Amino acid sequence: MRARNRIIFSIIMVLLSGQYAFSQFGFYSPLQESQPLFFHVTVFPALSPDTSQLLIFVKIENSALQFVKAGNYFKAGYELTLSVEKEDNILVSQIKRGSVKVTEFTGTQSENLFQYEFFRTFLRHGSYFLRIQLYDLETRKSVMKKQELVVPDYHTRSLVISDIVFLNEINGTLENLRPVMPPVRTEEDTAFCARIDLFSSEPSVTLFETIRNQEKTLVLDTVQIDLPQKRRIVYFRLNQDFPFGKYILSIHAVTGRAEETVRARFYIQAQNHPDTLPDLETAVAALVYIMEKKQWNQLRNAPETEQKKILKTFWKNRDPDPENEPNALEAEYYRRVTVANHEFPAFKNSRQGWKTDRGRIYILYGAPTDIERPLIRPSAEGRFEIWVYHQLQRRFVFFDKYTDGDYRLISQE
Repeated sequence: MRARNRIIFSIIMVLLSGQYAFSQFGFYSPLQESQPLFFHVTVFPALSPDTSQLLIFVKIENSALQFVKAGNYFKAGYELTLSVEKEDNILVSQIKRGSVKVTEFTGTQSENLFQYEFFRTFLRHGSYFLRIQLYDLETRKSVMKKQELVVPDYHTRSLVISDIVFLNEINGTLENLRPVMPPVRTEEDTAFCARIDLFSSEPSVTLFETIRNQEKTLVLDTVQIDLPQKRRIVYFRLNQDFPFGKYILSIHAVTGRAEETVRARFYIQAQNHPDTLPDLETAVAALVYIMEKKQWNQLRNAPETEQKKILKTFWKNRDPDPENEPNALEAEYYRRVTVANHEFPAFKNSRQGWKTDRGRIYILYGAPTDIERPLIRPSAEGRFEIWVYHQLQRRFVFFDKYTDGDYRLISQE
């Protein structure tokens, strides 16, 4: 009991010290990189037979900007640049400028207050490089995101489906769309939906909707769509009573002469829990490292509804700052679970990263101060990895006997 409390205390100390940046491992979230700048690209056929239309939606959270006091309010300013490159040549460059005002200081750090910007451009089919740069006019610093972009040759196809766009409301005007970025809905949200734009030379199209999680298909629906104008907007309600976790929406379209499929991931977030919380099964199982064995066994064997209640109570009783949401301790713990799954899986026996020895130590102690990888004789088998925690005065030695990534803990000090 005391050992588990010391572990939880060590996590709290990391939170209080503000040490969220880790030199050895990147930050991975089930939802997306935890940055206050998001964008979504949707490609449509254009009227011209040799070009396609690109719509780029950008979401800028207030927490991405530096606000300054100006009388009775706080203000910030930014410059947003879109560029499209091909073979080191800039083909498209667009700039938008914006300003934000809030009356309360808390609004300057909010992730729930944000600005939307919208770009439209036209490109021939081919491969490109897309850059989005946010320049803060106060700090004179910038944040950049980039993405490879492939524009299909839509005009040679008799059937085209646009990329899936996730929304919180049905709105037919492209310029007024507000994509949900990242694509997350809470368990109680009933307005969440998906949109596709359908283009076909045939008068009707059959659509097959499939929603899957990691284990099984949860929804399989079929609908017949008429296209009197060769184009139609189709919405799919995603208000099913699913547990929190990761899902894949697939839309498969079929006509007499062609078929196309588009897929996109979305996430259901547990109410009053941080977005680092994984699926319910993993959220429960990963508590084995810090929950009393008897309580953990009861939790694992409880029905889903009871598991959610126990999970909520467990973290509520350990919230270092109950006045603010989300629970920072819970968020940090499950962030580590996510990093462990990404960085330390054992592919040989298909173990998730959080179940491996390195994953367990990372979850309990965070990122090491240093990682040593001693060289061994060429004729010797295996490899070592030594994790050193200077502040905690701890040292863990792992050995990968068959050099297949399955490091086992062989010594700790």
